[in-house]
Amino acid sequence: VINTDNGNIGLIAAHCLVDEDGNQYNLSYLAFSPGYDNGIWGPLGLIRIVNTALPFTHLVNPYEADYALARFAFRDPHGGRKTLQDYTGALGWMFNIGNGEPTSFFGYPKGGDMENCARDAKHLCKWQGITEKLENNYGIRNIKFGHGASGGLNIIQRQS
Repeated sequence: VINTDNGNIGLIAAHCLVDEDGNQYNLSYLAFSPGYDNGIWGPLGLIRIVNTALPFTHLVNPYEADYALARFAFRDPHGGRKTLQDYTGALGWMFNIGNGEPTSFFGYPKGGDMENCARDAKHLCKWQGITEKLENNYGIRNIKFGHGASGGLNIIQRQS
């Protein structure tokens, strides 16, 4: 969940929203469960994704602009007017994070070589390291995060 006025928006890898032919998945197959771990839904249950926005450049070239926005169909479980962001908190976001930036990664990878990680796509894993500016993007060398990790959360510490 990212910090927005709407309060029900998340950031995701664009390639997670399209099939191998570049067609967008049916939204009825997409959902989010904050706090999911070990095959158990988080305390807010399963929240449907009702809309997505992918950069046109990614649809033309799947190696470019690999990010997208997702709007969640969240309803306050207590009948109030709170947003998903009110319950989960939200992070600021940016695409140009900088070279040599200490970064924490959170995700549910399958495979890969993250240490102290079940790598079974069910258990939350965390890794900390330093980003490097590569030719066309930022990356983290000497680690394979595994399948399903690309939509995972990357957190950096920024001064406000």
